[in-house]
Parts: sequence; structure tokens; C-alpha cells
Amino acid sequence: MRTGRAGEGFELIDRSIQRDPRNPAFLANRALMLAEAGRPDEAEDMAQEVFVQVFKAVGTVPANALMPHVYGEPYQPVVR
Repeated sequence: MRTGRAGEGFELIDRSIQRDPRNPAFLANRALMLAEAGRPDEAEDMAQEVFVQVFKAVGTVPANALMPHVYGEPYQPVVR
């Protein structure tokens, strides 16, 4: 992005994601690239996918954490 070579950057990260579609680092990088490219809706979708992959990896997802617009309420972490 900062080098003016966004297209090339997207090609490279997309190729990495093709090889390992569940790699949260690749997905997070693409989300950041989308945000920097002024594509906030796509960035948010990609960030949501990162969130899902991380919680799948640790084996738990808070029920209201995914797609808050579906549940009608934003995710509120439990403070203990």
C-alpha cells in the first residue's frame, strides 16, 4: 500500500491464503490491507474470519461474539 503497489500486494497475500486458507496471520494481513485501501466493509468481513479461525483453533467461541448484527447486540466480553 505505502509503496503504491497495492495490486501486487493483494496478489501475493491472496496466493498465500490460497495455499493456507485458515492461516489467521494471512487473513489478518489481508484485512489490514483492505482497511488501508479504503475498503472498510471488506476489511471487517476479513477481520471477522480471522476472529472465527482463532477461536476455532482454541476450541471456543462466545455465542454472541459472531455476527453481532444477527444476535442484535454487540459482543461484550465477560469481565471476571
